[in-house]
Amino acid sequence: MTQGEGEVIAVLDTGLTDLALPGLRKREVGPSPQPDTNGHGTAVTTLAAGSGDLGVWGVAPSARVLSISVLDTSGEISATKVVAGIYAAVAQGASVINMSFGQTSDNPLIRAAVDYAAGRGVVIVAAAGDTASPSPLFPADLAGEVIAVRALADNGAPPLSANTIGVNGIDAPGENLPALRVEGGVLVEANSDGSSMATAVVTGSVALLAACVHRKHGSMLNQQTLVRALHESAQHKPFFNLSVALHMIGC
Repeated sequence: MTQGEGEVIAVLDTGLTDLALPGLRKREVGPSPQPDTNGHGTAVTTLAAGSGDLGVWGVAPSARVLSISVLDTSGEISATKVVAGIYAAVAQGASVINMSFGQTSDNPLIRAAVDYAAGRGVVIVAAAGDTASPSPLFPADLAGEVIAVRALADNGAPPLSANTIGVNGIDAPGENLPALRVEGGVLVEANSDGSSMATAVVTGSVALLAACVHRKHGSMLNQQTLVRALHESAQHKPFFNLSVALHMIGC
């Protein structure tokens, strides 16, 4: 029905390894991505939009990718770079922004950037976290503007480490997900777990839904409509059903 063609996925993370570029080069937008020395950004990006020619298919293999490194010189997430990354994603025409990270404290500058992006119809997806907290981490806790993602195990149950999500949150597969990582200077397929990876699954799914809405109806994807379709498509089962969700939004 759709592979995410025409949509731009902005991944704010640790960057993207050069070894992964052959499979994504033709679909990059914006500036060249920063080298990924951590591996987290590469795994997230390939889960969301891997093109299959490197051995791993992402959820939206035809979506374009905007990789934005948001690390500071010490390797920690930089609020300044997150803010700049959000504005850059909007400027580059992103349909969805993936933020597979979170923190315990609010940041007014990030909040303002999220408000700006959401006000322009960009869907923002963020990891709820894996700290056994009764609430999502920031910015996933910005209900109504950000879709918080909780990882579920293969059996459909949340692990004990999973943070609680609200009504605007989405449960997604978060265990044994095939992604690409760099080990010993070589790109390999390795299973990845947690809400960071589940977030990438939801981000890719959003790109699929957005592509269908834009093609069929010529309109933007309303975040509330999206969340409702994903929830209802689960039909009381743990995981959402993309084909059902696509049908629900008229595709």
